[in-house]
Amino acid sequence: MTKKVIDARQVLESIRGGMSDTSLMETYGLSSRGLQSLFQKLVSAGLMTQDEVDDRAPLTERTIRLEVHRCPACNMPQLFEFAECPQCGVIVSKFRKKYESAAVTEEAAPPESGGRQGGGDSTRPALAAATVSAESSGPTPGLTLSKIDWQFKTQGQIVASPAQHHGWICFGSLDANLYCVELETGLEKWRMTVDDPIRSSPAIANGIAYVGTLGGILYAVDMTTGTEKWRFDTSGSLHTGAVVHQGFIYVGNANGTVFALNADTGSETARFDLGKSISASPIVCQGRLLVGCTDGHVYAIG
Repeated sequence: MTKKVIDARQVLESIRGGMSDTSLMETYGLSSRGLQSLFQKLVSAGLMTQDEVDDRAPLTERTIRLEVHRCPACNMPQLFEFAECPQCGVIVSKFRKKYESAAVTEEAAPPESGGRQGGGDSTRPALAAATVSAESSGPTPGLTLSKIDWQFKTQGQIVASPAQHHGWICFGSLDANLYCVELETGLEKWRMTVDDPIRSSPAIANGIAYVGTLGGILYAVDMTTGTEKWRFDTSGSLHTGAVVHQGFIYVGNANGTVFALNADTGSETARFDLGKSISASPIVCQGRLLVGCTDGHVYAIG
């Protein structure tokens, strides 16, 4: 089957401008199957999310070949061909010359499912039709750490790592706010004020951020809108991040109690009392929850 090549930047502008599926097919000469193929290529390139595609008409077959410019070092998609990557700063010609034997061209990776990427449409880069360059199999240069690309100010200290989700980062501050910021530009998408300072990292799964506060409340927050989905009171300060596993949330508080919650509803399904303060994030491994405590032990709870 012959694949149709179209102007990715133009069709992306049409989609963001609210053009219906029918109008897109008429304008670009696509079948319903071809339009679905286009959507999936945009998802692969990181310009749309699977949720955005699912909100439109259900279409199936992939027949469109959509190509983008990518940095050979960091694989960041760009609008036009470039000599120096604006994302990682690598000089493309020097990089390709050094790793010429390893440089190849390949199709974009299959799309991954996840939460909707919302807000900031005017600042997100559009794609032009171009060639996808895969990362080389050889070594790649590390970050140069030569400049600050952007900075974002909160009214309190930030003492935990941010979490990344489809081009956005989510993090809490001791100013008692949870923030969502665009990774590329540092522009704020939303903020949510909670009951107490946040000193733990969010855990993100299926478009929902789960974060606890020093007041002991675990919040579930929609990454698209910044609205609260549910909250759960653990009755003890939360100094550590939660872990999400197979539809359940696991978190431990400063009182030494470990909770298992339903990720969709926030309802408690189990708890276990260790009696010692928990200040490190748990992990799930081979059917057990591994939890470190301030008593110097790691506990495997089944």
